[in-house]
Amino acid sequence: MSESGLMFLEKKPTLHQLLRAVALNHLWWMIRTARGVGGEVRRENGATWVYTPGQMGEVSIMFPRLARPNASEQIDAIMRYCRRRLPLRHVSCWSLTQPKPRDLGARLAARGFEWGWRPHWMWLDLRKMRTRHPKPRGLRVEIVGGEAIWDVDDLPYYSQDAAAHLHAASRLRPRRVWHFAAWLDGKVVGHSVLNLTTGRFGVAGIFSCGVIPEARNKGIGKTITLAACQFAQAMGCYHALLNATPMGEPAYRKIGFESIGYGQTWWIDGKVLGSKPPTRAQVAFIEAVGRGDVDALDSLVKRIKPEILDSPLPGGMRPLVLV
Repeated sequence: MSESGLMFLEKKPTLHQLLRAVALNHLWWMIRTARGVGGEVRRENGATWVYTPGQMGEVSIMFPRLARPNASEQIDAIMRYCRRRLPLRHVSCWSLTQPKPRDLGARLAARGFEWGWRPHWMWLDLRKMRTRHPKPRGLRVEIVGGEAIWDVDDLPYYSQDAAAHLHAASRLRPRRVWHFAAWLDGKVVGHSVLNLTTGRFGVAGIFSCGVIPEARNKGIGKTITLAACQFAQAMGCYHALLNATPMGEPAYRKIGFESIGYGQTWWIDGKVLGSKPPTRAQVAFIEAVGRGDVDALDSLVKRIKPEILDSPLPGGMRPLVLV
């Protein structure tokens, strides 16, 4: 228990605990940004998914742990839910280093998903963060008090829609989301977000760190990241976690962040989701191809139409891509 009365992940966590904390913090990030605008959270049979309505409408399937015998049925149930929420911008699925079941990617691909990027999870012991870094004279970093309506079009992870969702999340109680912004010469040049989770796996999740192109390589990225980390430390938190891009990783390492592994994402575009879904025969065939199930393939080839063997899925992917 910290001096603030909040509970956080212990001071000497294991790798398993850190990855568990990553998943929970990322889940709560999705939940909070969705609930702030009237979204919905569903949990069934080892799967949790979050629906965020509006022009940025999306469904996020968060770190599912599906039992192998009923995994396909559970994914189909989620897909039916998503189709009832159309139009959507996209549906995503997030996994840690080892998805469950191991052939989750093949099962998703069979339904039109494509492989996305691999999140790079990084961890910082807040007691060891390095805070002395050069920065521009006159740089000012503050918590954003209201909705961030900024006249800026090249700040990563910023749009007025995203700012509205973020402001709504920061108004939930108890408050666990804070938006930090950096100003230089009266202009917004960078921002970051702190998403705090509490309890046995409570950590500081650092999100949406971005600096406008013309202000990069001046220490602003490190400064805005540190602002969120130091705020969390003042609340009694011991650890910060984030998903690093290749551009941001060097700056995070200079602060003291260390790599703790990579995850995996899959994505399906809303327009693809709204097209004709694959047949059961296509799904069964692609799942068997994806997991290299020779016996299942021998059985299916005898029963399915030849054109299915290389028919494109709704997203355009062909079975040979999975081989």
